[in-house]
Amino acid sequence: MQTPKRFAFPSLRKIADLIYKGQPLLSHFVSEGGEHYLFYWIEGDLLQNRWLVCRVRLEQLVKYTDRKLSLQNIFLAPPDGFLYSLETDNGSELQYRNVQILFPADIPARQLPPKDSLYKGNPHAQPVDLLNLSAQYDSGLLQIHFSESPKVGYGTIDLSLLAPALNHLYEIADGLGLSYYKKQTDTRHLTERFVREDHKKLITTASHYELLHTLPGSFTILLRPRNQQLPMFGQESEPDKFSRYWYEFIQASFDFEKLKVFADQIDGRVVTSYQNLLKLIKTNRLQLQLKWANHYTQLQWQQGIGYQDAGQILENLNRLEYLSDRTIQLTGKFVALNIRSNLYVFEADDKSVSKGMVTPTLHASMSLLYFNRRYEVVIQRVETKQAGKPKPKTKDLLISFAEIQTSNRTLFQLNNGLIPDQEPF
Repeated sequence: MQTPKRFAFPSLRKIADLIYKGQPLLSHFVSEGGEHYLFYWIEGDLLQNRWLVCRVRLEQLVKYTDRKLSLQNIFLAPPDGFLYSLETDNGSELQYRNVQILFPADIPARQLPPKDSLYKGNPHAQPVDLLNLSAQYDSGLLQIHFSESPKVGYGTIDLSLLAPALNHLYEIADGLGLSYYKKQTDTRHLTERFVREDHKKLITTASHYELLHTLPGSFTILLRPRNQQLPMFGQESEPDKFSRYWYEFIQASFDFEKLKVFADQIDGRVVTSYQNLLKLIKTNRLQLQLKWANHYTQLQWQQGIGYQDAGQILENLNRLEYLSDRTIQLTGKFVALNIRSNLYVFEADDKSVSKGMVTPTLHASMSLLYFNRRYEVVIQRVETKQAGKPKPKTKDLLISFAEIQTSNRTLFQLNNGLIPDQEPF
């Protein structure tokens, strides 16, 4: 049946060639609205090609690439109840002509996928046009691409791999954001407090990202920075500059001499988080690729880390020496106190533990602490990493604490004429 004139086939973007033998025989496309289409080649010559097109659900694609659903079953029972037939010029798959709507029962058997059509190949994923997507979202974009691991499928990934990988990447970005901020403030003499605070917010939000969406073709995540600063003409934005700093750090980690340049800049937890990420990559035989693009500034970069690279980078990090000093804030309970030696052990809500000395100004206040109450504490943490030792030495100093008042606790204090503490010790 010839389609009505008002019918417009959606604008599509190719994700992967699922079957390729000298030319694409089965290709996966996605519309701007996120709908998935399979293009199945019927026939062609030097000038044009004819395709049978089926809109599919992502779960059908996953089952097909996992060899649990045949291509024939997909085309005989399309979600829409019908298929499309169309022609394209050879070499131009996105210019459609003679679009028709067909019902499976009306299509000759020779034009349908054969009965034995379980998937036997490997997807040839097409590079994502990140610069074009950046223009669509009007923002710089960070792409994280997972591939090769047995835990990565076509549009799927095992949560036991994805969750820790994203957590390590977040910790690396967050730590590098603070290092980048310190580097920037060392070169910019910001004296007024409100200027410093505004500048810190501008830079640190450049290292924090929010999820846009995922893409199939192995497994891809698109992120954009929370900082939506529009750059001046000819100048890079803070997200651009931070992304370049991140890129330079990862690139330097492949070469120990270059990595040493970062030793005085990076926070100790960046190294620890990066080591954990590399161990995850190595254990799961993962290929991880990071890519950045910003259509405003035309800045683009990409850097891959394969499981073959992870061992060498881990060795470089193990040889690195650094000293870092930072302040952290935790919420939880004290589990041990020694008033005589001024020692403490504090367990945070996330089960992390801090133990060390109490600053002299708090010695007299230690007797006011209770094990069954929750506190917000501020810790000064110094980490020292020596060459050849896999883990840094950590020294914690408790510099302030404040009891977290619950509604019942506050009511009890008020009823007994007591005023809750308002300031931390």
